[in-house]
Amino acid sequence: MQAGKIVRKVIIDTDVCSDDAAALILALKSEDVEVLAITTVSGGVLLDQATKNALMTVGLVGKNVPVYAGAARPLQREPFVTVSIHGPDGMGGCGLIHPTTNPVEGVCACDAILDLVRRYPGEIDLIELAPATNIGLAVQKDREIMNKLHSIMIMGTAGLGPGNVDPVAEANVYTDAEAFELMLGLDVPKTILGFDLCIGESAFTQEEFREMTATGSKEADYIEKASSALVQYNVAARGKPVCDICDAVAMGCYLWPEIVRKADDCSTRICMGEFDYGQVLFYTPEVKRMMETNHIPFDFTKDVCRLIREIDVKLFKENFCRTVTS
Repeated sequence: MQAGKIVRKVIIDTDVCSDDAAALILALKSEDVEVLAITTVSGGVLLDQATKNALMTVGLVGKNVPVYAGAARPLQREPFVTVSIHGPDGMGGCGLIHPTTNPVEGVCACDAILDLVRRYPGEIDLIELAPATNIGLAVQKDREIMNKLHSIMIMGTAGLGPGNVDPVAEANVYTDAEAFELMLGLDVPKTILGFDLCIGESAFTQEEFREMTATGSKEADYIEKASSALVQYNVAARGKPVCDICDAVAMGCYLWPEIVRKADDCSTRICMGEFDYGQVLFYTPEVKRMMETNHIPFDFTKDVCRLIREIDVKLFKENFCRTVTS
């Protein structure tokens, strides 16, 4: 680590499927980030599997980072898993997951988050890569402490595009919209990367994966195998053998702010209806001007988040490949 380099303290909250694992690898291999804890939650896979996947990924990179198991179900709804997308274990179903360590016992993820924020008030960046159940529980338990986070980086919502579980909702929010709403209500700077920026050019091709694995990197090999079910899902659903590693794109935006080309501060609202549950509305500057022109009363100061609207895909992929294969 370079002398005098600023090291950012982070907590990563995750439901560890293949794209989460790629994001964890980026953070664990970054010299200017200190991962204080990884907290797991039921999401793409159930809690026990998510925790095993986190432990395996940490062990692969060779880091000594505590892993805390968290919520086994959303605040009010039944669990929603995406094993049809990521494989039965969330990691391609390739037999990759055989951790040799166990999660920290006796402390749940919610309490671990609160304890760390008390220890480092105003210093910790929360990286939210999963349904926000652990965060919702922490807010319910001590909102004042959670407001002492330094910032929150979120992979969630459909952004300004369609959803990935129904026409309007993205999986992380759809799993536990009540918890997501509690997180949005925190008086902390929040940045959101939506699903709309994780597909298309941001997705990795099989050729790009092969170039990384050809370097002999064990992390690249792990990511490629863990993503194999996702690639096959995309072949069936979209006709393209690509891998949209959404959580890694969000982690990239946190690690390398220079890849963010455009972002706007937007008031947000979350929908809870029968047909729009989990949809997040962004009141962008364009929408704000339209509503003001039409004299529609609205509180544009509520639940403001910085919405990323454009990224430098080429730079993201260059940084990703360099970090993973280093």
